[in-house]
Amino acid sequence: MTAAALASPIVLRAASGDDIGFAVSTWAQEAVRDVAGAPGLADLFPAGSQERITLKRAIEARARRLIAHGELIVAAFDEAPAYLLGWVCVGNGALHFVYVRSEHRGGGVCRMLLDSVGWQDGPVTHWSGHLPGGRYEPERLRGPR
Repeated sequence: MTAAALASPIVLRAASGDDIGFAVSTWAQEAVRDVAGAPGLADLFPAGSQERITLKRAIEARARRLIAHGELIVAAFDEAPAYLLGWVCVGNGALHFVYVRSEHRGGGVCRMLLDSVGWQDGPVTHWSGHLPGGRYEPERLRGPR
Protein backbone atom coordinates (compact mmCIF):
# COMPACT_ATOMS: atom_id res chain seq x y z
CA MET A 1 0.00 0.00 0.00
CA THR A 2 1.51 3.32 -1.04
CA ALA A 3 1.57 6.43 1.11
CA ALA A 4 -0.57 8.18 -1.51
CA ALA A 5 -3.23 5.48 -1.27
CA LEU A 6 -3.24 5.64 2.54
CA ALA A 7 -3.67 9.41 2.38
CA SER A 8 -6.50 9.28 -0.15
CA PRO A 9 -10.12 9.63 0.91
CA ILE A 10 -12.17 6.60 1.86
CA VAL A 11 -14.94 5.82 -0.61
CA LEU A 12 -17.99 3.63 -0.15
CA ARG A 13 -19.53 1.70 -3.04
CA ALA A 14 -21.73 -1.26 -3.82
CA ALA A 15 -19.78 -4.50 -3.85
CA SER A 16 -18.91 -6.27 -7.08
CA GLY A 17 -16.82 -9.17 -8.34
CA ASP A 18 -13.94 -10.04 -6.02
CA ASP A 19 -15.45 -7.92 -3.23
CA ILE A 20 -18.01 -10.66 -2.60
CA GLY A 21 -15.34 -13.32 -2.17
CA PHE A 22 -13.50 -11.13 0.35
CA ALA A 23 -16.72 -10.48 2.27
CA VAL A 24 -17.67 -14.17 2.40
CA SER A 25 -14.16 -15.18 3.46
CA THR A 26 -13.81 -12.60 6.23
CA TRP A 27 -17.40 -13.17 7.39
CA ALA A 28 -16.78 -16.91 7.79
CA GLN A 29 -13.39 -16.37 9.43
CA GLU A 30 -14.78 -13.96 12.04
CA ALA A 31 -17.97 -15.95 12.68
CA VAL A 32 -16.10 -19.24 13.13
CA ARG A 33 -13.72 -17.51 15.53
CA ASP A 34 -16.69 -16.16 17.51
CA VAL A 35 -18.48 -19.52 17.66
CA ALA A 36 -15.39 -21.65 18.33
CA GLY A 37 -14.27 -19.25 21.05
CA ALA A 38 -17.60 -19.10 22.86
CA PRO A 39 -17.71 -20.59 26.35
CA GLY A 40 -18.71 -24.24 26.18
CA LEU A 41 -18.26 -24.50 22.41
CA ALA A 42 -14.48 -24.47 21.95
CA ASP A 43 -14.23 -28.23 22.51
CA LEU A 44 -16.86 -28.86 19.82
CA PHE A 45 -14.91 -27.03 17.09
CA PRO A 46 -11.18 -27.67 17.58
CA ALA A 47 -8.84 -26.09 15.03
CA GLY A 48 -8.46 -28.24 11.91
CA SER A 49 -11.36 -30.52 12.83
CA GLN A 50 -14.03 -31.68 10.41
CA GLU A 51 -16.57 -29.95 12.65
CA ARG A 52 -14.83 -26.59 12.21
CA ILE A 53 -14.55 -27.09 8.44
CA THR A 54 -18.27 -27.96 8.25
CA LEU A 55 -19.15 -24.90 10.35
CA LYS A 56 -17.07 -22.64 8.09
CA ARG A 57 -18.70 -24.02 4.93
CA ALA A 58 -22.18 -23.54 6.40
CA ILE A 59 -21.38 -19.94 7.34
CA GLU A 60 -19.96 -19.27 3.86
CA ALA A 61 -23.14 -20.62 2.24
CA ARG A 62 -25.33 -18.51 4.54
CA ALA A 63 -23.20 -15.42 3.86
CA ARG A 64 -23.48 -15.89 0.08
CA ARG A 65 -27.27 -16.24 0.35
CA LEU A 66 -27.62 -13.16 2.56
CA ILE A 67 -25.39 -11.11 0.26
CA ALA A 68 -27.36 -12.23 -2.80
CA HIS A 69 -30.65 -11.16 -1.19
CA GLY A 70 -29.37 -8.11 0.68
CA GLU A 71 -27.11 -5.13 0.21
CA LEU A 72 -23.32 -5.26 0.48
CA ILE A 73 -21.40 -1.97 0.73
CA VAL A 74 -17.60 -1.86 0.80
CA ALA A 75 -15.11 0.78 1.96
CA ALA A 76 -11.80 1.36 0.18
CA PHE A 77 -9.22 4.08 -0.30
CA ASP A 78 -9.97 6.15 -3.40
CA GLU A 79 -6.44 5.52 -4.73
CA ALA A 80 -6.56 1.76 -3.97
CA PRO A 81 -10.12 0.64 -4.77
CA ALA A 82 -9.29 -3.08 -4.78
CA TYR A 83 -7.94 -3.00 -1.21
CA LEU A 84 -11.05 -3.22 0.95
CA LEU A 85 -10.95 -1.66 4.40
CA GLY A 86 -14.24 -3.26 5.35
CA TRP A 87 -17.82 -3.94 4.38
CA VAL A 88 -21.37 -4.08 5.69
CA CYS A 89 -24.23 -6.41 4.76
CA VAL A 90 -27.87 -5.63 5.51
CA GLY A 91 -31.13 -7.23 4.48
CA ASN A 92 -34.55 -8.25 5.72
CA GLY A 93 -34.64 -5.18 7.96
CA ALA A 94 -31.49 -6.18 9.85
CA LEU A 95 -27.77 -5.68 10.02
CA HIS A 96 -26.27 -9.04 9.12
CA PHE A 97 -22.58 -8.29 9.56
CA VAL A 98 -20.08 -5.45 9.53
CA TYR A 99 -16.36 -6.04 9.16
CA VAL A 100 -13.33 -3.75 9.24
CA ARG A 101 -9.75 -4.96 8.83
CA SER A 102 -8.03 -4.96 12.22
CA GLU A 103 -5.40 -2.44 11.12
CA HIS A 104 -8.13 0.05 10.18
CA ARG A 105 -10.35 -0.30 13.25
CA GLY A 106 -10.88 2.74 15.44
CA GLY A 107 -10.65 5.17 12.54
CA GLY A 108 -14.35 5.61 11.82
CA VAL A 109 -14.66 3.12 8.95
CA CYS A 110 -17.28 1.06 10.78
CA ARG A 111 -19.38 4.14 11.51
CA MET A 112 -19.13 5.22 7.84
CA LEU A 113 -20.34 1.80 6.71
CA LEU A 114 -23.20 1.71 9.21
CA ASP A 115 -24.25 5.25 8.29
CA SER A 116 -24.21 4.31 4.59
CA VAL A 117 -27.00 1.79 5.18
CA GLY A 118 -28.87 3.93 7.71
CA TRP A 119 -28.18 1.69 10.71
CA GLN A 120 -28.19 3.42 14.09
CA ASP A 121 -29.52 0.62 16.25
CA GLY A 122 -31.96 -2.19 15.70
CA PRO A 123 -32.01 -5.82 14.68
CA VAL A 124 -28.73 -7.68 14.14
CA THR A 125 -28.39 -11.30 13.04
CA HIS A 126 -24.81 -11.85 14.21
CA TRP A 127 -24.33 -10.79 17.79
CA SER A 128 -21.42 -8.52 18.64
CA GLY A 129 -20.85 -6.65 21.85
CA HIS A 130 -19.19 -3.95 19.73
CA LEU A 131 -22.53 -2.62 18.47
CA PRO A 132 -24.39 -0.94 21.31
CA GLY A 133 -28.08 -0.67 20.58
CA GLY A 134 -28.29 -3.82 18.51
CA ARG A 135 -31.11 -6.25 19.20
CA TYR A 136 -30.12 -9.82 18.46
CA GLU A 137 -32.77 -11.27 16.13
CA PRO A 138 -31.29 -14.35 14.43
CA GLU A 139 -34.71 -15.34 13.08
CA ARG A 140 -34.20 -12.63 10.42
CA LEU A 141 -31.64 -14.96 8.83
CA ARG A 142 -34.54 -17.05 7.54
CA GLY A 143 -35.67 -14.55 4.96
CA PRO A 144 -38.11 -11.72 4.44
CA ARG A 145 -40.96 -11.27 6.87
